[in-house]
Amino acid sequence: MRVLNSYEYYKNKFHIIVPIMSGHNPDVKDDFISFAADAIEIEDYILSRYGKEIYAVYGMSMGGVLTATLWQNNRLTFDKVIFDGSPLVSYNKLSQRINTPNTVVYFFHGTAVNEILAKKSAKYVKKHHPNTTVKCFKGKFHCENALVNPEIMIVELDKIFDK
Repeated sequence: MRVLNSYEYYKNKFHIIVPIMSGHNPDVKDDFISFAADAIEIEDYILSRYGKEIYAVYGMSMGGVLTATLWQNNRLTFDKVIFDGSPLVSYNKLSQRINTPNTVVYFFHGTAVNEILAKKSAKYVKKHHPNTTVKCFKGKFHCENALVNPEIMIVELDKIFDK
């Protein structure tokens, strides 16, 4: 059985919230203001419905910048923070002073030329947050496993969720 995407695979195992960043929803005409504004909207939504304890957050590409913003705002608490091809260093979006020692961090990236910022970001995260596991997918392009080979990404995510 071919899995269409990880959302379909996990929808019966977890309560999944997939926010659409402002300026990216084809059904709504709005402009992107900032990652900070989107983060506040997401935090307010989650806090009003589910509380502050979150098992895992996954941010792919620029969604990782939003994930980093949520993590460092510290309004929500995360057991696991997962980045996939996230260009955090280009946005200066991750503080060295995040104090969540119980949060386990994972950072996935490829080795293709379009993953250079993700690779630098992974090194930065690992340096400042030692509880980080970095997984490099040799020969893979930007977020390739999540977008093109979801079964590979699901195997990796299952390893994280089974811990």
